[in-house]
Amino acid sequence: GLEVHRAARVMAAGNGGQILISDATRSLGTRGLEGDVEMRDLGERALRDLAGRERLFRPATVLGGVA
Repeated sequence: GLEVHRAARVMAAGNGGQILISDATRSLGTRGLEGDVEMRDLGERALRDLAGRERLFRPATVLGGVA
């Protein structure tokens, strides 16, 4: 469905194996991990074949290590 298509577009927005997540995924996926996961805000991006723009994030620090 549409969410699988959106996930594919978020993945395609990355470069060379970069891990990217949407704002919705960030807000759901990092609950309870405050202090363990730092996200770098990459701003809003237009994703091919989707209306509007999507705010994307990249994990910057995970559990004290560098992502």
